[in-house]
Amino acid sequence: MRLWALLAALCALASAGCAATLLRGRLQAFAVTDLIESEHRRVYTLRTQRGQYVPLVLDAAQQRQLAGLQGAALEVVAGKWLPTRSSSPASRRGKQETEQPQALMGGQRGFRAGSIRVLSAAGTGQPAVQAAAVSASSAAAADQDGATASRASGLALSSNPPLESDMAALFIPIAAVRDGATTASGACPRTALPILTPAQVRRALFNRTGGPATLGSLLSACSHGAVRLEPPTSRVAEITTLPCSGSTYGNAWSFSEDCTAEALNGMADAADAALEAQGLRPSRYRHQVYLLPPSDTCGLVGVAQLGCDAPGTLPCRVWIGGGHWTAPAAVAHELLHNLFVDHAGRAMPDGTANEYGDGTSVMGACCADRCPNTPDAWQLGWILVQQLDLGSLPRGETVLVTLPSQSLSPSGSGLHVLPGWAPSAPPLFVGYRTQHRGDAALDPSLAGKVHVYSSVVRGPRDSQPSSWLAALADEQSYEQPGSGLVVRVKALGPQAASVTVCRRGGMRETAASCANGQDWDCNGLAGPADSACAKLRPLMTTAKP
Repeated sequence: MRLWALLAALCALASAGCAATLLRGRLQAFAVTDLIESEHRRVYTLRTQRGQYVPLVLDAAQQRQLAGLQGAALEVVAGKWLPTRSSSPASRRGKQETEQPQALMGGQRGFRAGSIRVLSAAGTGQPAVQAAAVSASSAAAADQDGATASRASGLALSSNPPLESDMAALFIPIAAVRDGATTASGACPRTALPILTPAQVRRALFNRTGGPATLGSLLSACSHGAVRLEPPTSRVAEITTLPCSGSTYGNAWSFSEDCTAEALNGMADAADAALEAQGLRPSRYRHQVYLLPPSDTCGLVGVAQLGCDAPGTLPCRVWIGGGHWTAPAAVAHELLHNLFVDHAGRAMPDGTANEYGDGTSVMGACCADRCPNTPDAWQLGWILVQQLDLGSLPRGETVLVTLPSQSLSPSGSGLHVLPGWAPSAPPLFVGYRTQHRGDAALDPSLAGKVHVYSSVVRGPRDSQPSSWLAALADEQSYEQPGSGLVVRVKALGPQAASVTVCRRGGMRETAASCANGQDWDCNGLAGPADSACAKLRPLMTTAKP
């Protein structure tokens, strides 16, 4: 009997109802892309000590409480079991669900948590920040007209330790067959047999001898060689055949029905058992990537655990849909979820958010090959970023910064601005992207521009989404609402860009700011170059504003 069914039965018999229901286990967070319903969802489950996966339905406050706590030991109390939803895609499209579906996949039953207590959890990790001189030569050349009096000083460099260097991943191609043993028996209903052989998958994942990008070459290029994914550390197994349906550790699954979190984990457990019987232990590999058969009920690009805890506590799993086994960007996207990286989105003109709207990041929409954006590359430990904060950017100051292309250099190829003077304004990241190496296929409309992002990510294990804000060409600027920060492009080159970052001191120039050559209003002009200063000339002093 399933654990949730047993608990539900006990609740029904108890006169006091389910108020005392207590669940304990480890948290799993999944990032899901569903092509059938065109949805991008976050799913939470609790894995009990018996191997059961109990889907959790959480409110917004509980989701914030658990952000970044993948693998945490939890105690969930005073919950409520939700009725089973229909598993038919047609029925889902034909009626409005009465229960909150945001934390469910397909038709699975869920447990609505009344309260949650975190028993133990790993921290988010902290970046290392060190003072380092940053070359100002390009910045000085960009400012040759003298329009802006700016300082180009050495900025602190911030970096994160990479969570992995040699990625150990086992790729498991799956065929769902009628007799559960041989492909000759035919594919299960609503599925098809795999169209690729394991050898073809290996070439698409590992081949680095030229030609189109592979998963291994993309990860290596984007990380500047810090990450390797190649044999023998990683491996593609032979095709694993599974029956059309089954139950493992009490988790029922069927290839002819929806891909619930419970079902996906059940399929994964069944595949692991089949490989174990053949002498191949999936647990020897840090990441298990399940290549699902083509299906008209499971229209996924991919599903992945959002962050993986210490080895041995939970499996570290990825599922790839049947049409994307060899798409480097699709597989990289899901594997980076395992490394705690969240989605890369953008704010839309109507005020809504497109969770996948950042075209500069592999963590955006599938499936063009490109690297992670600047905040994600910093979180992964693939680049060092220059840092500005309350202490290094006083009011009325303008700082010149040279940004190497993110695809060409890992050192200083991003800027992290922490507006501590404006608590409501999120941190900004600024990066320069060109069509080189891992970004060779970057959309031409986005290449050769400085990009501005916002993200509250704090360290390598902090799963936080990023939001693309602007793409700046030469002499264009972006102003952050609420902080008075203005990022302005001064020059764009083939390998580096020069930008200024100004913190507004006020809405207009003062006599003192004009006398001291400051750009008090951050309009890109200072001293005699600003017409406002000509009107204030009689009042100019050398005093600080």
